[in-house]
Amino acid sequence: MDNRKERGLSYLLWCISISFMLLVFAPLEIYFTNKNEFWFDLKQLVPVIISCFVLGTLLLGGAYLLIGKIKLFSAIYTILLGILLGLYIQGNYIPRNYGVFDGTDIQWSDFKGYSLASILLWGGILLATYICVRRKKILYQVGRLISICIVLIQVMTIGVLIFQTPAVDNYVSNVVTNRGLLDLSKNRNILVFILDAFDSAVFRDMLTGDDAEHYKQILENFTYYPDASGGYPTTKGALPLILTGQWYENEVPYGEYVEDAYNNTDLYNVLREEGYTIGLYTGSQFINSKTDSYENLITGKYQISDNIGLAGKLYKMVFFNYAPHQLKQFFVTYSEDFSKYRRVDGESVYSYDVPEFYHGLLESGLKVNIEKNAFRFYHLDGNHPPYTFGSQLVEDKNIEYDVKDEAKGCLNLLEEYFGQLRETGAYDNTAIVIMADHGATSDNGTTFNLNPLFLVKDFGANHSFEISDTAISWENISELFKALAQEEKSNDFWKSMEKTERRFLQYSWDNQWNREYLPRISEYKVVGHAYEEENDVMIPTGRIYESQLEDNSVRFNFTQNIKIIPDENDQNYKDLVIYGFDTVENPDGKPFVWTNKEYNYFKIGFQPGFDKNFKVTLDVGRTVGNSTQTIIAYANGTKIEDAFVENNKICVNIPNTCIEDSSLDLIVYYPDAYVPGIKIEGETDMRKLAFCITEIVLEEY
Repeated sequence: MDNRKERGLSYLLWCISISFMLLVFAPLEIYFTNKNEFWFDLKQLVPVIISCFVLGTLLLGGAYLLIGKIKLFSAIYTILLGILLGLYIQGNYIPRNYGVFDGTDIQWSDFKGYSLASILLWGGILLATYICVRRKKILYQVGRLISICIVLIQVMTIGVLIFQTPAVDNYVSNVVTNRGLLDLSKNRNILVFILDAFDSAVFRDMLTGDDAEHYKQILENFTYYPDASGGYPTTKGALPLILTGQWYENEVPYGEYVEDAYNNTDLYNVLREEGYTIGLYTGSQFINSKTDSYENLITGKYQISDNIGLAGKLYKMVFFNYAPHQLKQFFVTYSEDFSKYRRVDGESVYSYDVPEFYHGLLESGLKVNIEKNAFRFYHLDGNHPPYTFGSQLVEDKNIEYDVKDEAKGCLNLLEEYFGQLRETGAYDNTAIVIMADHGATSDNGTTFNLNPLFLVKDFGANHSFEISDTAISWENISELFKALAQEEKSNDFWKSMEKTERRFLQYSWDNQWNREYLPRISEYKVVGHAYEEENDVMIPTGRIYESQLEDNSVRFNFTQNIKIIPDENDQNYKDLVIYGFDTVENPDGKPFVWTNKEYNYFKIGFQPGFDKNFKVTLDVGRTVGNSTQTIIAYANGTKIEDAFVENNKICVNIPNTCIEDSSLDLIVYYPDAYVPGIKIEGETDMRKLAFCITEIVLEEY
């Protein structure tokens, strides 16, 4: 084979290899290993991938016409071969566990090890490239062998993935479409704007800023309730509570709860009786399956509305996997990014995206074209991280936005909507609720997110912006919707519902949207104002709501007094500590562990007939920052009065009357725990810390 044919064949195989790796293998690997996260199926994806592969190969092959005659072609080919090898190793063998891509910002400083691995890899590739350029006798033979081997390995890997990955039915029982999104009634309208994660504290800051009067003008005729208490810390718990008034306590799978919750509320029957058409614009997982009850829900299967747009997001995700660590920040893609390319039976699928809603409003405008009344529930992405847009509702990748930018953008969206509503003449005949599903004291799940935004405008309201000190709870929101439909004044309704204690169910969100249950739930009562320091107003009740999966965990069996040193390899320790301890640290052979949640949960079993009083003692090495820490303890739901911290020990003395059915669930709360990353400037540690524990003693007394 002469040199010209040899290098032409070598380049062609390189083209096929790198195109196949990046444009076929990589997206298929992402799809098969995350199949449950995608709404499109393989049959829809394959034509997109094949088209991109053919186009990519032709473009790279055409480049040979430009570089094939260059005298330094062997050096160029060596560099290209190095890029192929580097991308292959980077994408398949360098770890890339950067967390769940649900919108949470990546803390790049936590991945210094990945950065070092990338530097070593590409440094080695550069060195190998230099050596090959100097010794190019067998360059093309080796290059062809590498290209062929990479393709063969990836073809076999795809075969294994197809065989191992279970089939997923992408048929969707109910889909939320944009049908009727901006269609309103000539008679009466009830509008609910859910601005996800919009914390009331952010709004209070806006009312003291330079633009305060402008915001009050936008919200003329509204009443603001700063003392609003949510029900759950995240959307999955909060949305069905808002829409149905029914609490979820992990007693049944989440989907079954949603169905039951709608069956147990009369809100939608009342709305229909009062002549309202119903449009619920949120995620389909928050709505029951009776699609004929809502005008914008249909059944069907998702189709791709824009192949080019979806391919762009998919290959951006590919490049995130294959790019060196130092370049990955330019290719971050979130799971929600794919949702805008869905449609069902010709209907566009609803998106939470605030700028998309705003620009659709500008383009299409509100239409007053419904003879009946209209109830519209708009769930928007509000102030949810990552912060991607500013006050003018424009997304610019070169600008780093923050929560205040998005808050201003949300208010400007409302200003535009209300302006159009006035122009249609329907403003006075419209009741409006502006709220958040939950607050967002932080974007890392370390706090309760207790105090969401809440404002109301009644039908025919005619007053300046007002603030009410009435205490309200998300438990009664669905009842408010019903009261508005029956033309009751909102302030009168809330005064009749005001309570001195409100309920809140806390859990630590783990980003597992597809799991059947919520994570373990701890119940609190809210005593005081919801806008005060959370640790001051959140009082635990000692009730824990576990799912069936968690409730089956092994219980530690107590037979005699025992001392347990924190050791993750010790079965006693693993069975005893169910929740709330961090990873065990063992410097200098002296193990210890930090409490890193709002409470610890211990499960203990006894021999039948055990009738002794029981004592649990935790030896304390130190408290976080040498702070003063307190405890609150519950045994099987009963508050333990004889629980205290003294002489570097946490002591919980449990009367035998608290032991039920030879078992004990012990919950020890840490109300003064705090997050160093919030309390200390420059600190990045976001754990909820209180005590450093060196030993656990269990004994009868």
